[in-house]
Amino acid sequence: GDRLSVRLNKQGGGWASIAVSEDELMPNSDAIVGQENVLPTKFFLASTEFPLPRPDANQTLTERSITVFDGQTAYLFTKEMAEPGELEILASGENHFLYAYGAEANFSYHFETRGDFLLDLSNCEPYFSATPEPTPTPADDTSCDSDDDAFDFALPLDSSLTFYWQIPRGDVLVARMLKRGGGWASIASSEDELMPGSDAIIGEEDTIPLKYFIDDYDVDGPRSDVEQTLTGASTEVRANGDVDYYYTKILAEPGEIELVAEGVNRLIWAHGGGGLSRHGLNDLGVLGLDFSNCEFVEIPLEPVRPEAVRIHGRLMIAAWAYCAPVGIFFGRAKHFALRRGYFKTWLKLHIVLQLAALICTAIGFAKIFETIRDSDVRRPAFGVFSLFFFFFFFLRCRRRPPPPRTRTSSHVGRSFVRSFVRSFVPSFVRSLGAPSRRSATI
Repeated sequence: GDRLSVRLNKQGGGWASIAVSEDELMPNSDAIVGQENVLPTKFFLASTEFPLPRPDANQTLTERSITVFDGQTAYLFTKEMAEPGELEILASGENHFLYAYGAEANFSYHFETRGDFLLDLSNCEPYFSATPEPTPTPADDTSCDSDDDAFDFALPLDSSLTFYWQIPRGDVLVARMLKRGGGWASIASSEDELMPGSDAIIGEEDTIPLKYFIDDYDVDGPRSDVEQTLTGASTEVRANGDVDYYYTKILAEPGEIELVAEGVNRLIWAHGGGGLSRHGLNDLGVLGLDFSNCEFVEIPLEPVRPEAVRIHGRLMIAAWAYCAPVGIFFGRAKHFALRRGYFKTWLKLHIVLQLAALICTAIGFAKIFETIRDSDVRRPAFGVFSLFFFFFFFLRCRRRPPPPRTRTSSHVGRSFVRSFVRSFVPSFVRSLGAPSRRSATI
């Protein structure tokens, strides 16, 4: 009566999940997720944003396995029914369970394949609640047929965001952004495919859609009250968690990029869970759209290449964690080399190491700046603070007054260790922290 053995059968393969909840909502529920290449794993669903597994110390499932047979995938596991910090599962009495699944091999977002039910484990009398159906998506991803009579067109931008609009007369745009699963959504007009310099309309669950000017890759705040000229702006949160953002915008406004009723408008769209925040490349897109007939073309984004980031990080580590500190060590050991007749060797080593540091630095920054220049999701401050940090300590070591000759080797040793730690640790941390897919905010 204190352990629960479970088998989840997923037809046709893919991932499957079962969760314990205090209500019919995902936030604050305890889930177990089976993935095709990962044994069943415990997750804590803190919000509707993509969750992360619990720490290893809390991964207490036993008898975990994955079995594939007759076109099905079975996930098996055994769980303690009462565990500290988790919702208790009752052997007798009502338990509120959530379920979700997907055709993908790994855990991913799901807005259609989910539900909840009440179940007494002692007698197997389930009750499936009337979970509201998700807002339908137009059947054809390339179709612009609107399922909302108030709008002429509807364009699914991805599985989570659909853009509805009409031009009732030639000078205004009446629009609706449908964000499935809740969270924020944005549509921005741009003169190119880059965020800086674009004019965005952003909707968040706790406020009406507002106008923003995006002057960088971080959003400082909405435009001033005088510039908030949207009419009919409203936010509606549906029972199933989906959110609708409505607004009407004048196509041509002073100080903003003009939208045209007929012709190509370059638009950037983005969305995310919860409040306005950074998002990955999967939640961002650019397209050229003609409002009059829904003819559009998707514009591909060129991300910062992860291999270039790794090359940059390795070159910076080689320059500032090894070549520069060792070069400083030999620089401070000049008198020691003179007294023992190693001046020529010392000079060659000193020159080679200093040049190596400069060459690695130059190549590293040339590589990353070339990559950033050729990408559409940019981080202009990439590595600048690291460079300043390392250069500051390099100068500090070089400008320090020479110690008494009797203590040269001791002082040089301390300088080398100090320079090594100050240079290596920040560089190594930054190298590890450079994500393979850059994120941006709109």
